[in-house]
Amino acid sequence: MRKDEFSHLPMRLAINPGFNNEKKGRYNHHIFHITFVSINMHEEGNGFMEVWVPYEKVRNHPPDFRIRYRFYSEEEGGRKNHVFQGLRCDFAYDGDNIKETGIFAIHPEFEDDFGNIVLYKDVPVSKRGTARMWILFPEIRREVHIHRINIGVIGYFMARSRKLGEIETGSKLP
Repeated sequence: MRKDEFSHLPMRLAINPGFNNEKKGRYNHHIFHITFVSINMHEEGNGFMEVWVPYEKVRNHPPDFRIRYRFYSEEEGGRKNHVFQGLRCDFAYDGDNIKETGIFAIHPEFEDDFGNIVLYKDVPVSKRGTARMWILFPEIRREVHIHRINIGVIGYFMARSRKLGEIETGSKLP
């Protein structure tokens, strides 16, 4: 294999801590394995599009609940730019005083018009649609959301204290 055989592929440098086998698997801070990891890309036309890896595959469990959403326009206080798969916004319940309750780390995974996960990170998602929601902290799921997430609950996509869009739950937590 030639050294430059994969040079056309997008790559990311990954530095992985090594293990010293002489110490029976004990961690050794001085040994590192350097690996070039290809980024998951799909050729589209003349370029490449970055492919989304579904949260279900990454987190090894199903989504916590599903929603219908509408992003606010810039005039309504929403984002200036398009929204893409992988948005890391937070969540607030309608009626909560976020200065008291705070906002919650619940991330959306957007679906297309057929309920399939949007797989391209470079294609804007719809201003209105459906998404699967992922609660990042299991202890908060048990302590807070299991009691609050029901069908028809209203909430908001949040960027700090700014509402980016509104959501309505379409399914209950399992």
